[in-house]
Amino acid sequence: MAPLTDDTRASQLRSATSLRAARRSRRRGAVGDGRGALTSERGWVLVEVMMGALLVAMAAAALLGGLDNFQRANTVNRSRTVATNLAEQDIDRMRSLRNDQLLNLDQTRTVQVKGVTYTIRSRADWLSDSGTDAGCSAPNVQANYMRLTSTVSSPALSTPVRITTLVTPRGTPLDASGGAIVLTVLDRNDQPLPGVTVQLSGPVNLTATTNSQGCVFFAGVPGGVYSVTAPSSYVEMDGTSPPTDVVSPIAGQTVNKTLKIDRPGRITAQIATKVGGTLYQSQAQMLSVANSSLPSPNYKTYNLSSPATSITTGDLFPFPSGYGVFTGGCAANNPTVYNASYYQSNPGLATFDPGQTATVTVIQPAINVVVRDSSNQLVANADVVAYSQDSGCSQTFRKLTNSQGRLSDPGFPFGTYRVCVDNNRSGSSARYVYVTGNVANTSPDGTATINVTIPSSSSARGSCP
Repeated sequence: MAPLTDDTRASQLRSATSLRAARRSRRRGAVGDGRGALTSERGWVLVEVMMGALLVAMAAAALLGGLDNFQRANTVNRSRTVATNLAEQDIDRMRSLRNDQLLNLDQTRTVQVKGVTYTIRSRADWLSDSGTDAGCSAPNVQANYMRLTSTVSSPALSTPVRITTLVTPRGTPLDASGGAIVLTVLDRNDQPLPGVTVQLSGPVNLTATTNSQGCVFFAGVPGGVYSVTAPSSYVEMDGTSPPTDVVSPIAGQTVNKTLKIDRPGRITAQIATKVGGTLYQSQAQMLSVANSSLPSPNYKTYNLSSPATSITTGDLFPFPSGYGVFTGGCAANNPTVYNASYYQSNPGLATFDPGQTATVTVIQPAINVVVRDSSNQLVANADVVAYSQDSGCSQTFRKLTNSQGRLSDPGFPFGTYRVCVDNNRSGSSARYVYVTGNVANTSPDGTATINVTIPSSSSARGSCP
């Protein structure tokens, strides 16, 4: 064998070194691959655990929700069962009552069962043979049956429990010694007013509450004269409160009576007068409100103790058509006497809903006098007196002139006047004069300027009466 040279031995050494390096690299790669696989496997396990926990939580929530819904439904069912039992007991109770106890029965009471509050409403209504409510919808009908209704409600129930039954009252509803009274209560729109408590006072005293048709039915009422009274929170068409009427039953028959009432309202009038086309504040002592449905003379007057710039009425019936408002207390003070469509182009028509107050501006036209003395000097503090000349009016108004010889407030109610002016002095210095002819104060724009000269002659001595 030939000896190895130095180059050969170096080449072999390099080959061995490369082989060892390759083996070490393979070992490191194997270890690295194992660690990556282990890390990936651990990540999938964590995801699976989280998904499992989420599924368990969702299943638990669904189970608890189902249990809650079941418990809620169970509570509602128990409450409805209790309400049904209470209604049945109430019906049995009403069956045992006498005619006079059932008459227009409408009671409400509350009871508690295992901490739950139940409201029980007991009601009895007369019916005719055909099964319709007696009275309101069928005048002069004979009422031979009663409908008993028990309604039970509770916060635990979405809808109340209602039980209804028919019974034949013990005794004759209308006998030879008594009759029936049907009272229908209507609002301002002629619609039924349910839930109104009505008192019947006379030989016997009875109380009833109007039904959904706005009526009450009093059966077996002994003869005599009775007053029918509604609550004082209502007014009649003429403003009377409490609303009252009179009725007399007829043996063996049904007498019908209608009562039209509603919640009252009021009117506040701001008094104004017009000078040169401009409105100025004015004063009045009397205010009237008119509506054709008021009793004759179809208006109502409010009289203050002294003049004011604003006047508020008492309680008024809320007519849908409203009220024409004017100053003064006579029919001739109503501006529609001179212009039927006055309120279509001028303020003063007041409308309001039940229980509300309407505010309106009310114009009283101006009598535009300018007062001078015999020297043609303007007279301050002159006394201007206006006497109403209209039929049925006896009003007299007194006002003073300012430094310009004019009235600071020239507003007077609509109408025709005789006007007198004096210098507001006493003794021999007093002088007066009447304006020639009557003054027609019938336009909201007021009169033309009326120049008045107070004479100095002794023949004009004195003052306006």
